[in-house]
Amino acid sequence: MSKDKHVSIIQLQTFSNQLYTLPSAVLNDPRYSNESNDRFIRLNKRAFQFLNIEAFNENGQIHLKANELIGAIPIRMPDKGKDKYVTDLIVKPRYQSNDSNSRDWFQWTYQLAEFSQFTLAPEKDTLMPLMRLHGTPAPQYLLAREVILEFVSVVNEHSWRRFESLERIAKRPVGNVDWNHYAVRSAIPQNRLLFKTNTNSISENNQEFRKAVAWLNFAVSEIHSYSTPVQIRVSLEPIIHNIQRKLSLIDITISRQPAPQIFKPYSSDSIHLRKLKRALNALIKNKSESNFAWRIDFSQLYESYVQATVSRALDTSENNKRIPKSFISGYHSKVTRLFPKYLEPDIVARIGQVPIIIDAKYKSYFFPREGESKDSQKERLRSDVHQIIAYTSMTNSKIAILIAPSMGDMSFELVQYSEIFVGIVGLPLDWIRANDYSHRFRKFVQKIVGRLID
Repeated sequence: MSKDKHVSIIQLQTFSNQLYTLPSAVLNDPRYSNESNDRFIRLNKRAFQFLNIEAFNENGQIHLKANELIGAIPIRMPDKGKDKYVTDLIVKPRYQSNDSNSRDWFQWTYQLAEFSQFTLAPEKDTLMPLMRLHGTPAPQYLLAREVILEFVSVVNEHSWRRFESLERIAKRPVGNVDWNHYAVRSAIPQNRLLFKTNTNSISENNQEFRKAVAWLNFAVSEIHSYSTPVQIRVSLEPIIHNIQRKLSLIDITISRQPAPQIFKPYSSDSIHLRKLKRALNALIKNKSESNFAWRIDFSQLYESYVQATVSRALDTSENNKRIPKSFISGYHSKVTRLFPKYLEPDIVARIGQVPIIIDAKYKSYFFPREGESKDSQKERLRSDVHQIIAYTSMTNSKIAILIAPSMGDMSFELVQYSEIFVGIVGLPLDWIRANDYSHRFRKFVQKIVGRLID
C-alpha cells in the first residue's frame, strides 16, 4: 500500500488507553483480523518501545497504552500494507487547559516550556523516517529561535574575533606578498602597483564566524516561514533587525548554503559563545534529522512547571536537591552498592523555618485510566506516598506534598500518617494562571503549618 491510499494518522494522549482498529483497506480478510492485529503489533514493536507505548491484542481489538512520552513514530501496516511504513502515530500531552486544544499543540508545549525554563530537546531516531510530516510538527523553529537569541550576546561582545590570514590585493607591498604572482602579472603596466598578499587580521571576518552567520540566516528564514507561530515571529523581529544591523558593519562574505559541519567548542570560548555553538549544533542536527521519529519526556517538563509555579509561593526552595548515599565501614556492600547514588526530591522548600518536601508526579491521580481498577490506582499512589514520606525523614520535615495534573480548577486534599502531613495538590497545566496558583498553594501550606504548630 502506498502513501496515496492515505491511512489516517493515529493520535494518542499521554497516559491514555486507546482502542485502535486496522483500516479495512489493509486487511486481506476481515474474518481473520486477529492475525493482522498480532502482526501489526510485531511490526511496530521497536517504534512502540521508542515512545514507551504498551500495545497488545485483546478480544480482537488493538490496545495502545501511552505513558509519559510525547512525540511521533512511523507505523507499518500488515497484509496489503505489505509491512511497510504507511502513516505516523503521534502522542500529545494530556491534561491541557480547555483553551489550549488548538491545532498547533506543539506551540502550547513550547509556551509551557518557556514559562518553566525547560529546554525542549527532542531525541531522534534516524532509523525510523516519518511518513506524514505535516501531521508531526518538528520543533525546528524552537531551535532557530535559540540560535537567534544566543547570537545577540556574541555579536555584542565580539567574542568570535579570531586571527586569520586574509588574501587581498594591496596597492603597496605589505604582509606576505606573493612575488611569483606579481612577477607574472606586473608585465601589464596597470598591475605594477597591485600586490597579491596575505595579511593577518583579528576580526569576526574568519571562516568559523562566516559559517555561523550562514546558519543564522537559515534560522531567520525558518522564523519567517509560515509554519512558525505568529507570536514567536513577532517577538523575534526586533532582535533579528538588531543583529542584522550590527552584522552589516562587518565586511564579510556569506555563503548561501550553510555548511553542515558541527561547531567545535574551545576552552578559550566565552560562555555565550559556547552556548551559541551548542544552539547551532542542535539546529544543524535537527535539520538533517527533521523527518525522523522523535520524543520528549513530558514528565520532566511537568516537573519544571511545578518548580516554576511553586517556587513563587515559598520563602526558599531548592530544586532537585541530591541526598547522597554513604557506606558504613565494617559491612559488606554486595547489595548496597546497587543502591542509587543519591535520592532527589523535586523540591526541598521552607515557609519560615518549616521544611517542606514537594514531589511533582506527571501521573493520572485524578483520572483513572480506562479499564483500571480502584486497587491498581491505589497501588500507583501508594508507592509515591512511601517515597515522599521517606524524603521527609532525611530533612526533618513533617510536611510532604505530591503535585499531579488536574483539569479545570486547582484542588487540594490532606491526610495525616502519624506525625507526617501528606497533601495531594491538583495543578492544572495553565501557566497563564501561575500567579494565582502560587498564591493559593501558599495558603494551603500555611494552613498545614498552622495544624503542625497546634
